[in-house]
Amino acid sequence: MSDVALDKGGEPSAETAAPARTSILLQHVSQLMISVIVVLVGFGVYDVAVRQPRTPRLGVVDVGQLYGLAHDQAARVALKAVQSAASGPAAATQAGEAIGNLYRTPQDFGPAFSRVLEGLSADCRCTLVAMAAVFGAASTVPDYTAEAARRMGLEALDERRGTGGEQQ
Repeated sequence: MSDVALDKGGEPSAETAAPARTSILLQHVSQLMISVIVVLVGFGVYDVAVRQPRTPRLGVVDVGQLYGLAHDQAARVALKAVQSAASGPAAATQAGEAIGNLYRTPQDFGPAFSRVLEGLSADCRCTLVAMAAVFGAASTVPDYTAEAARRMGLEALDERRGTGGEQQ
């Protein structure tokens, strides 16, 4: 057998039994820790190599809010032009053009909006979805509406709404 001292009943003596139990316990704990580390490394490799490339990242854009900003901006330009039209024929011509631009806003908005969204999607490496199509995930899906407005040259959302882009 081993070099363990036995008492009269054939059991290990009290002096040698406690260190043997501690040694066995440490052996089991170290095996458990190594197993946990191996499993965690496996999960990490799976997450980086398998799951991440296939899981699309999403972002939302409030199309209605952006269109409203574009329309409001065109309306402000038209209003300023109409107000200054009384100063002369050149100002009246500019007012007419500004009013024409107000009605052209929908045709101009579409292509500009598409270009901005393509660039924004490439920059964030995410799929952009209309905000109206997303339900219940408002806190987990990033909102790129303010950045799209900035890229389109529209008035900052927080200046218009007064609350950092959130609708009131």
